[in-house]
Amino acid sequence: MNYEFDSIWDNYYEELDTDKRKAILEEVMAVNPDDGANEFRKRIFFYRYVDEKKPNHTIDRFLWIGCMFRDIQHNASFFQFFEKKQVTKFSKELGCDQIASLSSKEKACLYHEYKHAFKRYYDSCQSGNYHSLFGMVQPEDNKRIAAAKEDIRAMSVGIASRFHMEDTFEMWTSAAEEFLAELEQF
Repeated sequence: MNYEFDSIWDNYYEELDTDKRKAILEEVMAVNPDDGANEFRKRIFFYRYVDEKKPNHTIDRFLWIGCMFRDIQHNASFFQFFEKKQVTKFSKELGCDQIASLSSKEKACLYHEYKHAFKRYYDSCQSGNYHSLFGMVQPEDNKRIAAAKEDIRAMSVGIASRFHMEDTFEMWTSAAEEFLAELEQF
């Protein structure tokens, strides 16, 4: 399926800073006619970044779910029934159960939000102590990049395959695969 979007949204889907994304969202919606998905974009933004219990606290729900998938995939347990239950709950939080009822524009928005979550994860892995040995020995860049890509595969294709939920996570895994393919071009 093609999840193309209007190029006026390029900056929005490229920006990694949440506050800047919000400003871009508001600016693009104010200056351009509604393409039929503006309300949906606002709902996704609010759902993804705003903690209803602490509105001043910024979160990234999609990124957090991806990290949970990574951890479940890497730390298999004997209690796979409980893990599948948790993965199913997370799939609903990602909106996977609502995809069929979305318009093509809304599907494109959701797809690019998924892809953006993978991009944020990858970006966060490029600095700090990601994949270091107890925070003391820093890995070479190529090892850090390879580990980040492997994590993205684990949190997308890996989790879908492990729990036989490929259909449920079709859009999620497609977004991850497209993002990883784009990384290979550089």
